[in-house]
Amino acid sequence: MYKVSLVPTNEITKVWNKIEGLVDKVIPYTYGRMLTVDVLHSLIINHYHLWIIYKDNQDKWDGKIEAIAITEFMKYPRKTVLLINFISGDKLSEWVEELDRVLVKFSKETGCDFLEACGRAGWERKVTRLGWEKKFTIVEKHHG
Repeated sequence: MYKVSLVPTNEITKVWNKIEGLVDKVIPYTYGRMLTVDVLHSLIINHYHLWIIYKDNQDKWDGKIEAIAITEFMKYPRKTVLLINFISGDKLSEWVEELDRVLVKFSKETGCDFLEACGRAGWERKVTRLGWEKKFTIVEKHHG
């Protein structure tokens, strides 16, 4: 079993050395949009939220952090959503349901209308069984 905890902003620097490698793993999938230091900055200024996933028989601060999720509030003109920017870690199938449960609860408690996530195509297969639906595809074109 796993637990998922929101890391308070004032604790980010205390866990950063444990999670920096997990952040590094997702940076290539931003396709140049950001660097690891940009994620740290967004966490420290409380723009992003850091969620840690750890085994429930460990202390959340002293034990091994198995995975992370990074979220932010996204305000549209008529909706507010909890956007999942990044998920990084191994053994997804062992903790994704708990992460989903915790993030849905947080989203409701903070007045969000729903959750959304952007990710690689493979993520869709992993989360549809949890009630997630593909809504649209993002494409981009670089100008030169």
